[in-house]
Amino acid sequence: MSRLSATLCAAIAALALVAVPVSAQAQPIDSGMAAPAARDTLTVATVDAQLSASEDGSLAVSLESGDNPQAKALAAAVQEARPDVLVLTGMDVDPAGDSVAALRENYLAEGQGQAGGITYPYVFAPETNAGAVSGSDLDGDGTIGGAGDSFGYGDFEGQNSMVVLSRHPIDTSSARTFTSLLWASVPGNSLGRAGYTELAAGSIPLESTSLWDLPVDVNGTTVHVIATSATHAEGQAGSSEPRHNDQLRFLSEYVGGSRALSGVDDDQGRNGAMTAGERFVVAGDLGADAGQNNAGSAAVRSLTQAASVTSVVPTWGAGVPTADDFWGEGLRRMLVASSQATRTGDLFGRYDYVLPSKTVDAVASGLAQASPDGAQSTRLAWITVSF
Repeated sequence: MSRLSATLCAAIAALALVAVPVSAQAQPIDSGMAAPAARDTLTVATVDAQLSASEDGSLAVSLESGDNPQAKALAAAVQEARPDVLVLTGMDVDPAGDSVAALRENYLAEGQGQAGGITYPYVFAPETNAGAVSGSDLDGDGTIGGAGDSFGYGDFEGQNSMVVLSRHPIDTSSARTFTSLLWASVPGNSLGRAGYTELAAGSIPLESTSLWDLPVDVNGTTVHVIATSATHAEGQAGSSEPRHNDQLRFLSEYVGGSRALSGVDDDQGRNGAMTAGERFVVAGDLGADAGQNNAGSAAVRSLTQAASVTSVVPTWGAGVPTADDFWGEGLRRMLVASSQATRTGDLFGRYDYVLPSKTVDAVASGLAQASPDGAQSTRLAWITVSF
């Protein structure tokens, strides 16, 4: 028998050893072990919505018709990914909630493509520092007033703010927000590097938008969604990088349960960091690219490499080419940080991340186009975790 024939015979024999008759496959095998319990899952997504107008109230008006191109593209991406929790940054939010209601009813709930509409019964959208008047010349231009003198860059309150939509109940009584937390009160802060006057420095909050810890009830299990929209490290003011870095360091210490925050109070009067070992997903705009060496990159890398956080290789998703077809180095640097965290960004420093805790398992993650023109800054980043 030739060597080739012998090899072939051996392979066939090996296959015969593992082949199971069809009749046998239908018979249950009692191993004496209980089947593993079904696990719950939660999909969290975030994107810079790029839904902002130049005047207060204008966005709500523009969303009334249901024909806003950016809102339609955003809704299509959301309907494809179908996240359970959606963190939107870069959206004008008015006190009456008209813009958020219009987005939910006229776009998200209405099918934009092959996927059907999606309903989010739970909304979290309190006031933030976006566009909030400071009363000081924060940008150093010699005058008081305008977007640069707001606690969070904006021409009016709520411009380019943040909102969280959820299909699961949000425990608002246990939610923690850090909108009013003063920068000066954060241990080890870099406020002195920002160049503000002593009077102005004493009134500036740490967060330019806010940081929210939202306990979400998933069939009786709590998963904390940590929503944030950080200062862009390469912003117009010289204070941008120190403030950005302190925001990211505070976030890292908070989700890590750091004792250094034991004397820090949230807006509800509760002090300290999150309890170590909680399940969480950080979602939002982190203001810099961990995969580059620009301003703020080191701060983002520090968060993605924190002991409590897991970085996940994206598996992409609907509306985007497969990784094998589209995984060039140039695009990888724009779309996925070298730390392998799922995020999307553009060339101007808007970077959206979803980062799960080590106390949950990542099932899948990816990106979905969320703009009509394919701009890199509007790709929705999502992750599904199980627990």
